[in-house]
Amino acid sequence: MAHRYLISMTLLAGTVAALGGVERPASAQISGTREMPGDAGQLTAIPRSAVQYYKDKCLVCHGVTGEGDGEGSKELDPKPRSFRDREWQRSVTDDKIRNATLKGGPAVGLSEAMPAYPDLEGQDEKLEGLVALIRAFGTLAK
Repeated sequence: MAHRYLISMTLLAGTVAALGGVERPASAQISGTREMPGDAGQLTAIPRSAVQYYKDKCLVCHGVTGEGDGEGSKELDPKPRSFRDREWQRSVTDDKIRNATLKGGPAVGLSEAMPAYPDLEGQDEKLEGLVALIRAFGTLAK
């Protein structure tokens, strides 16, 4: 249990650092076991505006590490998508991620609980940054 907690806290710390725009080593060690998946450069290259948007709008349900375990997810059924699911990452297109974000879950056959964010229309850098952030969470796959 303690080992699992340490891994979770290390992933969380790395993600929080990346969400804050703070650089971290590309291969942060997890208590001498193995290297953390992912590339810090991939995360730190994401525009701050996209990171802030994720914090403001998405984090409440999708969580700090994209696991779908944010505070707002507790009462939701179905639970929010875990962006860390490698199978899902392989199966979904960037266009579907964009459309789900802009038009909401029902527009792409997903949960009605996923709201639309039409304010992102025309904000290409921010929207593409969100897609990149969602993809980056896939590098933290379990």
